[in-house]
Amino acid sequence: MQRHILWYQDPAEDWNDALPVGNGRLGAMIYGKPNHEIIQVNEDSIWSGFAMDRNNPDAKKNLPIIQQLIADGNLEEAQNSTLQALSGTPDNMRCYQTAGDIHITTGHTEVTNYKRQLNLSDATVTVSYDFEGTNFIREHFISTPADVLVMRFTSKGPRKLDLSFLLSRPHFMDRLYCEDGDSVALVYRGAIPFCNRLTAASCDGRIQTIGANLVVSEATTVTLFFDIRTAFRSENYISDVRTHLMDVKSLHFEELKRSHKKDYQSFFNRNDLILTPQAEEVAEVSVLDTAKRLRRMKRGHNDLKLLEDYFHFGRYLLISCSRPGTLPANLQGIWNNSMTPPWGSKFTININTEMNYWFAEKLNFPELHLPLFDLLRRMHHKGKATAEKMYGCHGFVAHHNTDLWGDCAPQDYWLPGTYWVLGGAWLCLHIWEHYEYTKDINFLIKMFPILQDACLFLTEFVIEDKNGNLILSPTASPENKYRHPNGQIGYLCAGCTMDHQIMRELFHHYMDAYHTLLDAKNTLVNKEFSVTLNEELTKSVEDCLSRLPETRIHSNGTIMEWNEEYEELELGHRHISHLFGLFPGTQITPEQTPKLSEAAKKTLERRLAHGGGHTGWSRAWIINFWARLGEGELAFQNVKALLTGSTLPNLFDNHPPFQIDGNFGSVSGICEMIFQYRNNTLFLLPAFPEEIKDVTFLGYKATYGLTASLTYTEGELKSLVLTSKEDRGITLNYRNKTVTINLTKGVNDVNCNIFP
Repeated sequence: MQRHILWYQDPAEDWNDALPVGNGRLGAMIYGKPNHEIIQVNEDSIWSGFAMDRNNPDAKKNLPIIQQLIADGNLEEAQNSTLQALSGTPDNMRCYQTAGDIHITTGHTEVTNYKRQLNLSDATVTVSYDFEGTNFIREHFISTPADVLVMRFTSKGPRKLDLSFLLSRPHFMDRLYCEDGDSVALVYRGAIPFCNRLTAASCDGRIQTIGANLVVSEATTVTLFFDIRTAFRSENYISDVRTHLMDVKSLHFEELKRSHKKDYQSFFNRNDLILTPQAEEVAEVSVLDTAKRLRRMKRGHNDLKLLEDYFHFGRYLLISCSRPGTLPANLQGIWNNSMTPPWGSKFTININTEMNYWFAEKLNFPELHLPLFDLLRRMHHKGKATAEKMYGCHGFVAHHNTDLWGDCAPQDYWLPGTYWVLGGAWLCLHIWEHYEYTKDINFLIKMFPILQDACLFLTEFVIEDKNGNLILSPTASPENKYRHPNGQIGYLCAGCTMDHQIMRELFHHYMDAYHTLLDAKNTLVNKEFSVTLNEELTKSVEDCLSRLPETRIHSNGTIMEWNEEYEELELGHRHISHLFGLFPGTQITPEQTPKLSEAAKKTLERRLAHGGGHTGWSRAWIINFWARLGEGELAFQNVKALLTGSTLPNLFDNHPPFQIDGNFGSVSGICEMIFQYRNNTLFLLPAFPEEIKDVTFLGYKATYGLTASLTYTEGELKSLVLTSKEDRGITLNYRNKTVTINLTKGVNDVNCNIFP
């Protein structure tokens, strides 16, 4: 069975069956229809409008009133006032939109030997079939070096290629025209103007334009190039896209394919996961396409190779939708066919955007993490304005959504999520994570002001509760609700567990960054070192850290979600926010906090017993939870549940509808099942199921300068290779047995018999 291939015996029936390609800026979905092909296209900066100032001018003066109402238990009045005084004006940010479609008419109706496939190892989509004694082949990829969608159509047999190409977009376009005898273009001059352009080249037949159609006839091969330029990046977007395609069309297809493959594989080949199934399983699935194998799994059969493909598909998606210089992966990565997508296909930052990047550093993709920091920098000045205008605080704040423009004002009229103020703080946790893996001091210097301002806002916004603890109000435990002892239903509250866990994580990161930069300032010769290290803020952060409420255990044995033992009204809620400290946080671990770990297990059991994990991203989060708790069987059960209950035919995650976070979160969870690193201890197979007897995992990045690979055969650890950039000591933990070893700089082949 060929590795890294998703293949199908039928064309896509709808968008959820189509196959994605992308390079971070450009995205496309290939349907593979023989007669009338549709290629839906995206460009990451095509959003619905300009930047806005949505900060509510009445927020600041009403904030103390709302806080007092919550403290008094008058939740209904507090929540009504919040809807009026703390909502954005208007309530909605901008949304991400489709760039349109490429329509290709062939006249090929009754075809045989049909096959379409996505090769994950070289990021190409190929469609092939026979029609009237001729084999027709289509190849598609989006090149990062050439920054263009490339398509080659080939016929092998008596029939030639007779193709007609047309560009379209639902209702929103201002001009559709042909130019230069070989190109067709679509222009939109609305909120963010842009131009789509398709150009034909390398054709041994005839190319002509008729009306708004690009027509190819009597050819055995033709190469098409497609690009989009927008006013977000280019003032002269129409002329720029034309000039770019004129330059690209002089390049040979094979040369373009080689450079594309080399660039893509520089990421894809950094790691590998190999799962070895039983021989009878291989024989049964080898003749089934990907869709049939997925349906077979839903009937209760195992398919380790499909799980392996699913893991690599997640890696493929991040490489394809988050590259340096592009926007970060949004709710759908980069692939969206709607003008009004679910939740605006924005950046939802009360878990979803963060989840997109959980495996970026672990799989040695630090470059793919960079677009998230570009967005944070765009958010910074917007969030400073929101902090001052709405809350009367210095520093930086963002709520549970942001958009292309870095909007930080509250989104929606949604009490369980809108008025939560820790979205920016959560994103800032990625700053220290990236630094820990890269030790890039210039990056830390650049990003520290944002980390510092996130802390500054929180130190000013916190209030003291009746016990002298520092809490946030109003806040919410995204996105759950409770019943107050007085009978009122609450969404907003004064303090919750997730808030304290995020703040504790953030403040520790700030302290680490502060002392790192303080040391660097005294030793580093760097003219760019212009960061102001605020000693007064550092003292405030230390004070806040000492006064944050601890994570507590409810009388029912679970982790307490709110500061009081309220009655929880959605026992199977998709968000399990109060386990943030377990994952992605670091505050709950089996070895250091066994009582909290046991309470976390009970929390998960209770949620799942009442229908939790019913959305794709939630199920992915649960995999990571169980892995951190060392529960391999339960982690694997949820991996299979994600594939069988929340995965579309093209392997996209199904919320429903499609959201990409489940794809990315599950890759992180599988990594956590095989490797975990904390407190200078590398855990080997800490949550691996008995069912899988053979696995090879190559290229796990534990932390800066330490990469791990292992092979596990017939239920035993057979090889462990640790590559270190420096001499160092490390503790290894395998099946709860630990040993400390010294690594030398370079490759270390560890003797697996060292474990007692």
